[in-house]
Amino acid sequence: MATSKLFGLLALSAALSVGCAVQTDPGSEPGAGTVASGSQAIVEGSADALGVVALLNDAATDLYVLDELVPLDKRAAENLIAHRNGADGVFGTADDDLFDDVAEVDGVPWVGPAAMASLLAYAQSGGYVPSGSELLGTWDNVAFSVDEANATLAFVNGASHETLDIDVGLDKRAADSIVAAGNIESILQLSELYYVGHSALLALREYPKTLGGTTPNGMECDAHSECQSGLCAGLTLPYLSHGFCMESWAANTFESTTPLSISDDGAAVESTLPVSGLATVPMDVVVDLDIDHPRKQDLVVVLHQPGGAEATLWNHQANPPSHIVAPSGIEGDNMVNGDWVLEIRDTVSGESGTLKSWKMWLSSNWD
Repeated sequence: MATSKLFGLLALSAALSVGCAVQTDPGSEPGAGTVASGSQAIVEGSADALGVVALLNDAATDLYVLDELVPLDKRAAENLIAHRNGADGVFGTADDDLFDDVAEVDGVPWVGPAAMASLLAYAQSGGYVPSGSELLGTWDNVAFSVDEANATLAFVNGASHETLDIDVGLDKRAADSIVAAGNIESILQLSELYYVGHSALLALREYPKTLGGTTPNGMECDAHSECQSGLCAGLTLPYLSHGFCMESWAANTFESTTPLSISDDGAAVESTLPVSGLATVPMDVVVDLDIDHPRKQDLVVVLHQPGGAEATLWNHQANPPSHIVAPSGIEGDNMVNGDWVLEIRDTVSGESGTLKSWKMWLSSNWD
């Protein structure tokens, strides 16, 4: 019923080579819904799970990172790299087998609870685990930020059948399945329940926003949970010490999944993302890029704001970021609604690539 779209980090550098003589561990213990991690449990579909998978699928994560920095048992590190890179041992080729979930990670020989705990700790310290207003995933075409997911789970795990059926307005069969499920640990698990589809998930995401906060719109806030609307806009801005409560409609995620070829002739290519339905000026601007290119250091990537302002996202960095928060150059007194344009230029001949997709989470305010 549900489809989860989790956005992994970009491949950042050159390929890796791994030897084929890898020992195995028959004692590896795959999980079912949760995966042991020391004294913790990594829940499938959670921010922790997304972070571990993103860490392992990042091309910057090589054998040295896993063996020396995480650190893992060398056999676990070798097996994880070998699994990800595929039979040819080279990352970024057609036979790559990227990790889809933590159960797949846990199923790799020599990866057990201790290794999972180390991977999670490194993913958390390295910024791979999303938080706050960052996107967790999309289920049945309903996107959840980490904050929204946490609020939704807290609500459904304490809600009565009457509240779900009458107040939220769910189909009785959806309310039945939620109550019968007991403790629900993730939006993924919630989305797989009987009769919980798009409309139910949307209602469950929005209903907690009417409950928790007491701060009215226009007032200062330090967290989404403080606001009556559930949206505290401006938390990512480095020049603000606080945000402002806004109506929930004043923020949204906009995405383009149309592939765009990036030629190596120096010519700029552009992808346009129409934005509408927000207030008048931007506050939070969070950009996620999914670019497939063997030499990302060859690229210059510029985001053009409606009204003419621009922000350089990539400029020949060796390891350019896939997740950019509050990019420098975006003007807070310029338009937020309109066409946002992503311009990509490959300035070095020899290698071409593809913009696979990109998205922005925008919050807005009135000028």
